Amino acid sequence: MRVWGWIPALVDGAGESLLTNTCIAALKNDLPGRSEEEINNIFSLFSSPRTFGEVQKSEIEKWKLVADMGNESFQKLLSSADDTLEGLKEKTKQSIDAYLERFAWISYNYEGPALTLSIFKKSLHELTVEKARAE
Repeated sequence: MRVWGWIPALVDGAGESLLTNTCIAALKNDLPGRSEEEINNIFSLFSSPRTFGEVQKSEIEKWKLVADMGNESFQKLLSSADDTLEGLKEKTKQSIDAYLERFAWISYNYEGPALTLSIFKKSLHELTVEKARAE
């Protein structure tokens, strides 16, 4: 799978963005009178995925999890030992366990380690319930 991940980068060009530049040139040719910003926005629209990737889904689920927890439970989670879920409601524990099971592979990045409770907790230190709700 790692090899397949390199194909888009190689097609676009190692040092220069050949495919990107060719597509933008074609848009400029086909849409005369459009500004550089409009052309770039159109290219971005056409070249961006229409659905969320797995990393984006994991972030969204993490935000939902934190937002649903509320401040009190979130602070308990952050202050508990790295490898425990002490003091949390059973529903919150189950939600965290389900998240870890579903997204354990996200942090693996071809080499590991898999997502653990300790790694998950470390990823929360820059987050607040308010930020999670806003996201």
